[in-house]
Amino acid sequence: WVAWRGGLESIPLSLEKILVFFGGLTNILVTYGTLIGLEPGISFLLVLLGLKLLESRRPRDFQVLVLLGYFIALTLVFFSPGVGMVLAGMLLVVGTTAALIQSLVGNEPMPRSAWGEALKLLVQGLPLVAILFILFPRGDGLPFEMRAQNAQSGFGDTLEPGSISSIALSDAPAFRAVFPDGDMPGRDELYWRGLVLMDGAGLNWHYIERYEIAPPRVVATEVRQQITLLPHQNRWLFALDRPSAPTDVAALMSGDYLITRSPVTRRMRYDVVSQLNPVPRELSRHDRLNSLRLRGGNFSSQRLDTLVKQLVEGAEDHATIVERTLRFFGDGGFRYSLQPGAYRSNNLDAFLFQRKIGFCEHYAGAFATILRMAGVPTRIVLGYQGGSLNPRGNYILVRQADAHAWCEVWLEGIGWQRVDPTAVLAPSRITFGLEEALADSVEAGVIDRAATLLGMSDVLLEMTLFWDNVEFQWDQYVLNFGTMTQWDLFNFAGFSAPSHVGLLLWLVAGAVIFVLIAGSCIAFANRSHPDPVVGVYQDFCKKAATIGCVRAPTQGPRDFGDSVINILPQDRPAIEAFIAAYLAERYGQGASSADLKRLRYLERTWRPSSSART
Repeated sequence: WVAWRGGLESIPLSLEKILVFFGGLTNILVTYGTLIGLEPGISFLLVLLGLKLLESRRPRDFQVLVLLGYFIALTLVFFSPGVGMVLAGMLLVVGTTAALIQSLVGNEPMPRSAWGEALKLLVQGLPLVAILFILFPRGDGLPFEMRAQNAQSGFGDTLEPGSISSIALSDAPAFRAVFPDGDMPGRDELYWRGLVLMDGAGLNWHYIERYEIAPPRVVATEVRQQITLLPHQNRWLFALDRPSAPTDVAALMSGDYLITRSPVTRRMRYDVVSQLNPVPRELSRHDRLNSLRLRGGNFSSQRLDTLVKQLVEGAEDHATIVERTLRFFGDGGFRYSLQPGAYRSNNLDAFLFQRKIGFCEHYAGAFATILRMAGVPTRIVLGYQGGSLNPRGNYILVRQADAHAWCEVWLEGIGWQRVDPTAVLAPSRITFGLEEALADSVEAGVIDRAATLLGMSDVLLEMTLFWDNVEFQWDQYVLNFGTMTQWDLFNFAGFSAPSHVGLLLWLVAGAVIFVLIAGSCIAFANRSHPDPVVGVYQDFCKKAATIGCVRAPTQGPRDFGDSVINILPQDRPAIEAFIAAYLAERYGQGASSADLKRLRYLERTWRPSSSART
């Protein structure tokens, strides 16, 4: 815009270019540490765009800037193809098109008509975009969604102090889940299983990949889910605890978790089946050893050994030991807090016997360590717990703030059983959510992330739910529009699913039909709303025809006026005045309604001489 208005002509270009280039380059390197990647690349492109702006002088330079503006609008969907980013890109396209229209008009201030014309062009192109989107042959999902370097990745494959509490205040969505059969469990059963940790000790646990596929199992009551997972840069998928079968994109491992072949770098939609009460199966010798082994440095102490002996002494079975351990945490003065402070590396003693304050990762790690020392097979599960029901779309929204860690113990005759120490220390965390569990922690400096949501007005809450549902529907029907959806759409319309060649034929036919319809509408609009100036001139030509002067199709206004004057020389002043007014109104600039009224007056007051008619 500045280049178009010609406001940079007095700037010393060499100095400005040097400052812009090295300043922008330094900022990119400080922010990202590299020039390679999506965000650094687009940032460098913006620096080059600024340099082009500084050297713009001619209309051609402005046209180059407009083309770069269109490209910048396209790059927005590389970061996120969500509704908000698409709308922002469309607004940028409309603004860039309006600037292009104004540049063709001249150096006058941009009128509203330029924005109106740009918006009109966008609306006219939307039907063609819809035809291309529906009929173009494709694979599954969007092929161009890229991963930004600062993308929210959630938790990693380790459990240590701070690994979950660090994202507990994030409102960023993790995934959305739909229960197509309508059998949505209660909130206290919404444990979303992600990864199983078998290695570690104390407060530090980590994942070691083992290529062990889960054996076939007896299927009990199943719960189906359709999950739309956002990119989290890791290989595991999430499912209601516990998934009972592999999916189309992931294998079911022996720890009852789902693993894909490659990291999830773009949003993914998949169907999964879970069993809330799975049928027990035998625990292999290998799994038993792995679920009893403690590895991870010097975590044991005399007080810890004494505690374990007290828990084991006189216990009839493992279930009794588990119950005693839960009672130890519940009655031992422990507190649930989002900000427990820093713990030294694997300092389990300080947590259990001194400070007694922690978040779910502290309690899961300590609980698993104590039970393994007592001889009870135990493993840790990372995932999410809870979620928010959106009644507009009837789906569960799970956010990063719902991240959670819990334990599973092996009990003879029962199998792996979920045991969540957090449910003992802060039962409101499981029943109502994190915001309720931390309601009394404000004095400790904890910010209640959901207090704002719970206290917001009904109007704002409705707007939030509405917008999230829009995002969800966009994910469902646009971003996940793949080959199968394409075929279902054709079957719904009464056609058989076409091949790729058939889709191309449909595409060409649809585009041709659209062009014909659009052209017909434009022609009809022009015919239905003729130019009033042309209408007045045609009335003049009809009057001239009554005296035998018929205008030839190729004859211009001046030549036709001379022809009429040759027949009626006595009407020369009136004819010349009309022709001059018509040319000024038809081809001049700045014409007004008063000029049109004068043109009509000249046409009405001119009456061909009666002698000429005879």
